Amino acid sequence: MILYIPYDSLINVKDALENKKTSYKDVTFDSLLTQLREDCGIPNLQMVSHYALGIGDRLILTEPGNLDLG
Repeated sequence: MILYIPYDSLINVKDALENKKTSYKDVTFDSLLTQLREDCGIPNLQMVSHYALGIGDRLILTEPGNLDLG
C-alpha cells in the first residue's frame, strides 16, 4: 500500500507522534513509517510526500499500480 501525504500533514503527524510518545524525542521519517506500519497492520506500507501533492490534509491510501486521473 502507498500513502500519499502532503508535507504539511506529514510534519503534523510527526509532531503528534512526538507528543504522544515520550520515548520519541526527534521522530525520523523511518521511525514514523515503522510506527505507522505497526499501528495500521500494513507491513508493506510505503509513504510518499512531495510538494506536488499540494497543501491541506488530503491523504490517499492506494495499492501500487493504481492510477487516478482527475
